Amino acid sequence: MADNVVYFENIQARPPVQSVLFRLGYKNGMTQVPETQLSSIDNTIKEGFSLCELKGAYAYCNVLSVTDSSVVITGGIEFKSKGLAALFQGCTRALLLAATAGKTITRRRDGEVGAGNGSTALIFDAAASETADYGLDWMQEMQEKQLVKKSIQVTRRFSPGYGDLELSNQKPLYGILGLEKIGISINDRFILEPEKSVIGLCGIR
Repeated sequence: MADNVVYFENIQARPPVQSVLFRLGYKNGMTQVPETQLSSIDNTIKEGFSLCELKGAYAYCNVLSVTDSSVVITGGIEFKSKGLAALFQGCTRALLLAATAGKTITRRRDGEVGAGNGSTALIFDAAASETADYGLDWMQEMQEKQLVKKSIQVTRRFSPGYGDLELSNQKPLYGILGLEKIGISINDRFILEPEKSVIGLCGIR
């Protein structure tokens, strides 16, 4: 675990309702939904938000080397990925981020499935996914506001399991961030628990 990890036990920020609607396939001005149904969906999304227990963590580390196909960070940890390497060209540091929406929302989702309320379960699932992603957005934006004052550029975010960065890379990032401190575990298939938990990293140049 890095010694500069910052933890957030209770992030109050939530994504826009519109982002959940978009994840559900709703496109403003194109998808035709009766107003009463849209209002009901909106209320269910907000209920889903209330069930999320958003926590997060971030830390900085040094980028030791970048080749055409790999990135090595502090501790000699190597990420083999042409996509990540292209993104990190010219970067000297990295910002590591993780967030979780907690267990309550997915337990409630599963309960709704068991009760035959598939549409409610689908909305809760989308709300949880968006909330976890938004946790990363929130922390990244917070750091970018500080770094831009120093004319420091932050790249877009890259996550294990995306592109050619294998999911197994979640394991070293999990260890660096000490994610057990915010209730996240990782299994031998590199899957995070709670289910709606995400890890990402950005380059800094």
